[in-house]
Amino acid sequence: MRAICAWCGIELRPSAANDTSHDITHGICPACCEHFFSPRDHSLQGFLNSLDAPVTVVDDDMRLLEANNAALEVLGKAREDAVGLHSGDIIECANSRLPNGCGRQVHCVACTLRNSVRETYETGEGFTGRPAWIRLHDETTDESRKRLRVTISTEKVGNVVLLRLDEVGRAIDGPRAR
Repeated sequence: MRAICAWCGIELRPSAANDTSHDITHGICPACCEHFFSPRDHSLQGFLNSLDAPVTVVDDDMRLLEANNAALEVLGKAREDAVGLHSGDIIECANSRLPNGCGRQVHCVACTLRNSVRETYETGEGFTGRPAWIRLHDETTDESRKRLRVTISTEKVGNVVLLRLDEVGRAIDGPRAR
C-alpha cells in the first residue's frame, strides 16, 4: 500500500515491490507537520487559517463548526453568518430550502457531500478529490436550475470532520438541475 501526504501529495512510503493492490493511504509528511504545527497561533482558527486550501470543520450532521478564511471567501459568507448552519444552507443548496431543511429531504440521501462526511465520521477513512454536484437555489427565479461542481476531500480529526473544498467550479445551467 502506497502512503502519501494528504496535504502536499508527496509520497511518504512506496508500496512493496510485490504489492499490486494500488491502494493509497494518507498521512502527513515532516515538512507539512512542521509547517502546520510549528509554534504559532495554536487555536483551531489559527490552524485552519494556516492551510492554503478552503477548509471547514463539520459535525456528523454537516453543521459548520468552524471554517478558515479561504473557505469563507469561497463560500461568500462571514464567519458569524455561517457557523452553526448546515452546509446545504451555507452553499444555498436548493434542497435545503424545502421543508425540514438540509439533510432532511429524499434528495439528500444521494448528497455526495453529506455521504462523504458521514462515512468519514463513521469509519475514520477520509476521501481525496471526490467530485460532487450541488443543485443551487436561484434567488431571482426562486427555482433550482443551476448546479455547481465541487471536488472535496475529508479527514476525521477527533470527533469532527475536516471538509476541504479542493475545487469549486462555477454555477452552470444543467439538465440535471430540476
